[in-house]
Amino acid sequence: MNDDTLLYLIAGVAAVLSLGAWLFWIVIPTCRAYGRWWERVVAALLSVYVLLAMVVAGAGLGVGYLLYSGSF
Repeated sequence: MNDDTLLYLIAGVAAVLSLGAWLFWIVIPTCRAYGRWWERVVAALLSVYVLLAMVVAGAGLGVGYLLYSGSF
């Protein structure tokens, strides 16, 4: 397995785990909290901001590590 394949594998696993965490910890409880279908849809759409915050935080940690280690 070369370095590119390993990088893509790690990035794919991280993406799947992040999406799963967002669904499990954000979307499912949000949808269970509301009774009407449109409230559930709006709450799920607003939770996309939380997903974006998780993505930005992860990217920031990755870039911070690269800058700290001198690999960037």
